[in-house]
Amino acid sequence: MIRLLISSKHKNLIEIFHNYIDLVFRSKKIILEYKTLYLPIKIRKKTVLKSPHVFKRAKNTFEVRFYRKLFVFSSKFNINVLKYLLQKKPKSIQLKIIF
Repeated sequence: MIRLLISSKHKNLIEIFHNYIDLVFRSKKIILEYKTLYLPIKIRKKTVLKSPHVFKRAKNTFEVRFYRKLFVFSSKFNINVLKYLLQKKPKSIQLKIIF
């Protein structure tokens, strides 16, 4: 069983990459059974003081959201296809392969 974890700051980019994976499997005529799972969104918050002087109540809070999706492949497939997927991925997507 091979698992492929995709994470990005942009939710739409994950969906586009999912469609791209489907397209690659169809074009290479690879028949695979896989499931997709949406993982919980990770939120990282940073708080910065507006003024370095006395007022600690004046703060700005920034947050970054990380969207994640997990592909679980039930059967093994050719590693060359996996290498092809890794070469063609967008820069803002992180992939992690779990064997």
